[in-house]
Amino acid sequence: MTITMCMRSRFRAVVLGAVTLAGVSAGSSPEVPAKNAHGVFTGEVKIVFYVQDVRKAVEFYTEALGFKFHHYFDHVGGGSVPTWTRDVPPIYAEMSYVGKRFGLHSPTSDADRKSVGAAKVYFRVKDLDAHHLRTEARGAKPSEIKRRSWMDIFHVVDPDGNGIYFAFTDDSVHGNPWYGS
Repeated sequence: MTITMCMRSRFRAVVLGAVTLAGVSAGSSPEVPAKNAHGVFTGEVKIVFYVQDVRKAVEFYTEALGFKFHHYFDHVGGGSVPTWTRDVPPIYAEMSYVGKRFGLHSPTSDADRKSVGAAKVYFRVKDLDAHHLRTEARGAKPSEIKRRSWMDIFHVVDPDGNGIYFAFTDDSVHGNPWYGS
């Protein structure tokens, strides 16, 4: 399954290509790094969803969406832990979907709190109808599939209001909204 991720929030829009991002393979070191005003971009991008309750979010993303949980980060003791045993709630969990990692993070500032529920991330899937059925069977309450000229798409809203979109595109029908046509 190929996925492509695009994150939109009320503060910024970032297009993320799981396969290619601005001509740089995500997760690899490019031969000729892209230079920008901030240094050299490595091609690696980390999506972080701000959520009120990391444990509740981990449960939703694993059980309702089938995403993989990797670990919590123990911000007090340091390091990654597979289970959370502290009395204080965790502030971060590492997740993945088809090998693409992302984080679930509790807000630690006023700016972070404003971002809870503000994200929209798009995952490109090869069989949207089958994925819709699997998502519904897991209890995630997906929207109806919308068939548009640019893509076929449905979404699920996580407990904090973040939009998780699953989309299918066929270059011969839709063009390629992921990287421009």
